[in-house]
Amino acid sequence: LMARILTKAQLSKLESKSQAELLAIVLDLATHLPLAKKHLINQYLTAEDALLALAKKEYSKLTRRPPSWDYKEVDAFFDTLQNQFIPLLAKGIVASPREGELFALELLANARALYEKMDTSSGSWEDYHLALVEQWLMAIAAQRESVPPEVLARRLRDGLSDIDPSISITCLFDYRDVLGSPVMRALRDNYAAAGLLPEALGLSFELRDIAFFDSVQQAGLFSHPRQQIDYARLLTDELRADQAIAVLEAMDSALLQRHRQLNLWHQVLIRAYLEEGRRADAHAQALRAFASTRANSFFASYCQSGDEPREVALGQFVAIAESWGLREVLLLLEEVDAWPQLAQRLEQCTDADLQEDLSLLAGSTVRTWSSRLYQQGFIVVAVRLRRQLVANVVNQGKSTYYTGAASDLKKSLDYQAALKVEQEDGERPLCSPQEYLNQLYQQHKRKSSFWEAVRQKLPAITMSASGVQYQAENK
Repeated sequence: LMARILTKAQLSKLESKSQAELLAIVLDLATHLPLAKKHLINQYLTAEDALLALAKKEYSKLTRRPPSWDYKEVDAFFDTLQNQFIPLLAKGIVASPREGELFALELLANARALYEKMDTSSGSWEDYHLALVEQWLMAIAAQRESVPPEVLARRLRDGLSDIDPSISITCLFDYRDVLGSPVMRALRDNYAAAGLLPEALGLSFELRDIAFFDSVQQAGLFSHPRQQIDYARLLTDELRADQAIAVLEAMDSALLQRHRQLNLWHQVLIRAYLEEGRRADAHAQALRAFASTRANSFFASYCQSGDEPREVALGQFVAIAESWGLREVLLLLEEVDAWPQLAQRLEQCTDADLQEDLSLLAGSTVRTWSSRLYQQGFIVVAVRLRRQLVANVVNQGKSTYYTGAASDLKKSLDYQAALKVEQEDGERPLCSPQEYLNQLYQQHKRKSSFWEAVRQKLPAITMSASGVQYQAENK
C-alpha cells in the first residue's frame, strides 16, 4: 500500500529517517493538517479503554445535524458514518465488548427514527446498517470466552426482536464461525423452548443437526414443505437415503406446488434415489420433473441416471417441450448447449414465426444465440437472428434502442461477409446485404433517427435521396 502512495525514491528517503526525524514529521503534519491530527489520535494515540467513548463522541458529532431531503447529501452522510464511525466502533468493541454490544444495539433500535428524518430512497443507508449489525454480532462473539453461550444466545434473540424486524436469523448464518457452534446451538434451543419452531429448524439445518429434525419428524410438527425437504437433504447426507425417500414420497404434491417447492423436491428426491442406487427411479423422476416444472436443469439429472445416448435423451425432452411452444424448445436447446439442434429449429422457422417467438425473449438472449451460432459455423441463422433484432426495434419505433439496433445491423453484415457463396442444401437463402438494406430502407425510411444511428455505426453505408448504398469492406 505504501508503495502505491509514495514513489520508490520517496519511500526510500522516508525509510532513511531517524526516529526523531519521523516524530518531527508526524508532529508537523498534525500541526498543519487537522484531519491528519484527528486520524492520528483516533487510530493510534487513544487508550483502549477510551476508544468506545471516542466512538460515541464521533457518532454524536456526525449525527448532530443529519441531512434532510437532498439524496446526495444523504449518500455522503452514510458514507461518512461507515468510513469514519464504524472503524472507531470496531476498535471500541475489541476493547470493551459488552459496552460496545449495548451501544450498537441502542443505535440499531433507534435506526429507523434516524432514517425517517431524511430521504433514504437511494438505499445508501443499507451498507451502513448492515455494518452496524455486523459490529453488534462481533461484540457478542468477542464475549464467547467469558460469557456462557446460553446468555449470549438470549441476548441475540432479544436483540433480533428489538431491532429492525426485517433482519432475519438467516443473517446469522454468515457469522456462524464467528459466533461459534455452542452459541448457535444455544440460540436454537432458545427458539425451540419459546415454540418458534421455524427459526429453530433453520438454525438446526445450518448446524447440520439431524437429531433435532428427527425429533420434529417423530412429533409430526413440520409446518412447511421446505422443512421436510431440508430434513430429507440431511438424511441423504447422513447416508440414510432410504428414509429420505420415504419422507419425500409421502409429501403432498399439491402442497408442494402451492408453496413453490416442487422443483427442489424433485432435485432432492432424484439425489436420494441415486444415493440409494435406484438409478431407474431417478431416471424416470428426472423426466417427470421436467414435465411438471419446465426446469431445463433436469436434463443433466436424466443423462446422469440413464444409459441412452445424449441425442436420444434430448429427443425425449424436446418432445415434451413441443407441447409448450417453440420458445420453450429453443430455451431448452440453449440450456443444454445443443447448438446444432437449435440452429436447425431456427432454420425451419419462417421470418414471421421467428419474429413472434423472439419478441418474447430478451434481446441479450437472442444476441448470445447469434454469437454462439456464428462461432460454430451456423452463419445464416446467426445473420437472421440479428436481422430479427433490428426488425423488432424499428417495427415498433423504439427510438431508445436505435443505437443497439444499428449495432445488430452491423453484426449481421459482418457475419454475412464471412459466409461462403455456396450455401448448404436445405439452408434458407439470405438476400444480399444491399437487397436487405433496400428493403429495410423502403419500409422505414421516415425513421431518420434510426438511419442516423446506422450512419454513425457503419461508415460503409451512405444515404441519398435515391436510397441507401452499402460498400462492403475488402478483407
